[in-house]
Amino acid sequence: DGRRLAAVAFTDIVGYSILMASDERRTHARWMSILEKIIRPQAAKHHGVIVKSTGDGVLAEFPSALDAVEWAQAVQAAVAEQRGSEGAEDLIALRIAIHIGEVVTGRSDIYGDGVNLAARLQEHAPPGGIILSETARELLRGTVGAAARDLGLLRLKNFEGPVRAYALDPPTPALAVPVAALETTLPSIAVLPFWNLGGDPKNEYFADGVVEDIIMSLAGLRELMVISRASTLFY
Repeated sequence: DGRRLAAVAFTDIVGYSILMASDERRTHARWMSILEKIIRPQAAKHHGVIVKSTGDGVLAEFPSALDAVEWAQAVQAAVAEQRGSEGAEDLIALRIAIHIGEVVTGRSDIYGDGVNLAARLQEHAPPGGIILSETARELLRGTVGAAARDLGLLRLKNFEGPVRAYALDPPTPALAVPVAALETTLPSIAVLPFWNLGGDPKNEYFADGVVEDIIMSLAGLRELMVISRASTLFY
C-alpha cells in the first residue's frame, strides 16, 4: 500500500432509491447504459481510471484536476442530452464531486480522507452539476474554476470542521429530480442558506451556524415538518 496525491471524482445518482422504487428494472438499465456508454469511455478519453462502481455511484481517479473536471463536464453534458432527447422526468441525473487530496492505494482500490471528502461533497452538488473542493478550485482558478460559484463553508458528515466548496452549475438550473412524497399532513418549511453580504470570510461560519440553529429550533416543533438543510443548499 502507498500514499499519493490524486484527483478524485465521486459520482452519484440523484434520488436513486426513489427511482428504484418507481421502476427498478428501467432505472438499472439506464444506469448501466450511462456507465458503459458515457462514464467509462469518457474516463478513458480524459486519462482517468474507474476505480470502482457501486450500486448508484462511481469512484474515479485522474492525473489532474483539469482532466477530472473536463471528464465530469463531458459526462454531465451527455447525460443532459439524453434527458433532453427522451423528455422523461424520471430519467437519471447525476451529482459529481472533485477533490485533490492524498489517497491510500490498495490492491484494486483507493481510500482515505481524500476519497471520503469527495464522497461527502457530492451530496451538496447541484443536480446535473459539479462541486469542487477548495483545493481543486484553486488549481483550476485560471480555467474553469473562475466560473465556480462559492458555496461557503459546508458541514460534512464525519468531518470535524467545515469545508469550503464551489459549484459548477448545470446549464439548466431548474433540473427536475425525483422527490419522495412526504408522508405527513403537517405544513412544511425550508430554511434557505444565508448570504454573507459583508464579504468577510470569517463570517461564513457564523452564517452557516445561524441556519443550523434555526433548523434545529424549528425541528423541535411538532406542528411543522422541516426540510433538511442538504435539500435546500442548491437554492
